[in-house]
Amino acid sequence: MSIGDNIKKLREMHDLTQEQLAEKLGVTRESVVKWESGKINVRDRHISKLVELFGIEPDDIRSENYGLAAKGHGCVGTPTIKPTYSYHVVPMLGNVAAGEWREVYEQRDETVHIPDVFADPHPRAFGVKPAGNSMDLIFGDKEIAICDPDLEVRDKDIAVVGVNGDEATIKRVFFAGNMIVLHAESSDEDSYPDIAIDLKDPASPPVHMIGRVFWKTLPAKEMRF
Repeated sequence: MSIGDNIKKLREMHDLTQEQLAEKLGVTRESVVKWESGKINVRDRHISKLVELFGIEPDDIRSENYGLAAKGHGCVGTPTIKPTYSYHVVPMLGNVAAGEWREVYEQRDETVHIPDVFADPHPRAFGVKPAGNSMDLIFGDKEIAICDPDLEVRDKDIAVVGVNGDEATIKRVFFAGNMIVLHAESSDEDSYPDIAIDLKDPASPPVHMIGRVFWKTLPAKEMRF
């Protein structure tokens, strides 16, 4: 199994198109096509980005015998090795509305586990549980969004957005001049129109970015190690 096979398997595991994976990595779809076909090599920085984005090990992409594709196909003569991962504990905030605004506070007795690979680059990471179904195309019923308050929220990023002080929502964020547009990604799209906030309008609610979503996971009791 090649690096290209491993990348294709990773896409399939996360139900991503070649175009969607390319967007996450900041490359063209043609690059992903050529990686998967073995026509060009995958640069180290792109492998590092895959490791960071999906919480995997470098060998899941690099290894021919123990990569994702080999594990998925159960290669003949290759023993099944279950990798051991160590995890980092981060705090949970209260449920964040994936529909209307909702008050959000740190849940001091609740935590979530994320791979240690995220500990150094995201020292202040926290988890939030999207509530409602306005982002159900992104987050499954039990999935937790992992956010970093120190990451810049860029156009088209998914973020936890604070409104009116203690209220928050989770949406894909678009920037258009003085406007911030909060976009839902729901299977019931007609129920969730875009929310446009004019930063220059004194009547608009105050807005701030609480944290950019960089990963998602399941509660520890739902994970299979």
